[in-house]
Amino acid sequence: MKKQLIAVATIMFVGGTMLMTSCKKDDTTSPTITLKGLSTETVIFGTAFVDPGVTASDDKDGDITLNVSTTGAVDQNKAGSYTITYKVADAAGNEAVQTRTVIVKFINSSLAANTWSGKDSCSPGPSPSSTYTITINASSSNTADITMVDFGAFASPLTVSATISGSTGQTFTIPSQTVSSVLFSGSGTVSSNGKTITYSYTATDGSGTQNCTMTLTRP
Repeated sequence: MKKQLIAVATIMFVGGTMLMTSCKKDDTTSPTITLKGLSTETVIFGTAFVDPGVTASDDKDGDITLNVSTTGAVDQNKAGSYTITYKVADAAGNEAVQTRTVIVKFINSSLAANTWSGKDSCSPGPSPSSTYTITINASSSNTADITMVDFGAFASPLTVSATISGSTGQTFTIPSQTVSSVLFSGSGTVSSNGKTITYSYTATDGSGTQNCTMTLTRP
């Protein structure tokens, strides 16, 4: 009789183990991670990114949002594209991964300041022999438009318009325009930390055309 009880117990244990193993193997469905907010978020340069978060659910375990791990960081003082990664696993070990792109972008007010130092190199010369101060003002009607006051250290103060564009606002363009009988146009880039603008431009008047490279810096 004792041997029969041991045999029955063994069979029940093995059967239960097989059932549990079978159930665990049957759960091959990964959880689902749902982004709150947008898959691509844009923040203004200098503004902290606030993660809207995610929710996570599993067909067996239900709500597993508290188990989500988040990796990645956003530098609000460096224009560019960043990736935030969210991961979660259910009790059976099935994993899910979701990502969010965060873009730190310049707008015109990011560059507006009266402390830019300018230096030109022109061909044919002459080029200004020393640095000079240039003021950048932001348009109130369009966040892409700026004006540069005392542009190029010309004999008389000139105000030239420019735009910033691109996904991170680092593309700098001087659209074709005539200011005080001088035709200007050019293009360049804004550094990711917003402290340097480098661009090439042409200045054409009745005496000919100058091809210039300008570098603007600020503290």
